[in-house]
Amino acid sequence: MRKFAVALALTASACSYQSPTQPAASAAATATNEPFSLTLGSSVGSGTTADHATITAKVQGPTGQPLGGVVVTFSTTVGALNPEQAATDSNGIGSTTLVASTAATVTAKAGTLSARTGVGTQPAAQPPPTPTPTPGPGPNPGAPTGPLTVTLTAADVIVGSTTILNVSIKDGVPPFQVTWTFGDGASFTGSSSSSAHVYAAVGAYPASVNVTDSAGRTASANATVNVLAAPPPPAPPAPPPATPSYTVTLSASPTTVVAGGTATLTAAVNAQNGAPTPTSF
Repeated sequence: MRKFAVALALTASACSYQSPTQPAASAAATATNEPFSLTLGSSVGSGTTADHATITAKVQGPTGQPLGGVVVTFSTTVGALNPEQAATDSNGIGSTTLVASTAATVTAKAGTLSARTGVGTQPAAQPPPTPTPTPGPGPNPGAPTGPLTVTLTAADVIVGSTTILNVSIKDGVPPFQVTWTFGDGASFTGSSSSSAHVYAAVGAYPASVNVTDSAGRTASANATVNVLAAPPPPAPPAPPPATPSYTVTLSASPTTVVAGGTATLTAAVNAQNGAPTPTSF
């Protein structure tokens, strides 16, 4: 905001002397071009320009017309003026700039006229300090450094047995949504990086996995699961080799005798499982 002040000076007399040899019209023209009034104004800055003021002097003739080309001389009680002299323009205005840290009184002179005005300059406000720029966000430790990639691995399995499928996830942002397709019409969605499955028939099954991370990125991988027939049961073990042995058959003749009688006993020896022939009984 600027404050504006005005001071006015008039000639002491509007009368002029006319020489007997000077035509009346010429004397009237001279009086018309002489400064008759001097008006002084000021406009003071604010904030960081509170110590600056623009001083304007308006010079007019006796009929109120602006007078151009009139030299106005400025002076001040404090501070500095630039310029100290200024010629009025076609509007009769000449101006200067005052720089002062306290209130000042400025005087303007144009010909025999003079005017003064008080100017309320004061110390300029210090500009606000330049704010320290806020550093931008640093790299997010959890942010992915590359594209999401997945790898699916699966081993051959015997039909009816449980197989484990594993997915390796690289440059993903957890948690993950993992959808398994086993190739036999079955599927499963979870968050684990492994899944178990049992195939009911022999064959080669095109298994696949689709992974979506928390950043919304997706990646897929495929693998073939070979389901093999169960091997035949093992043959029973061979019996251990037979141990050589003997069988002995004893007979009596007669089979019945009276007391004091005589009977003949006969022993029959049979060698078995490669036993050698006995040489004695």
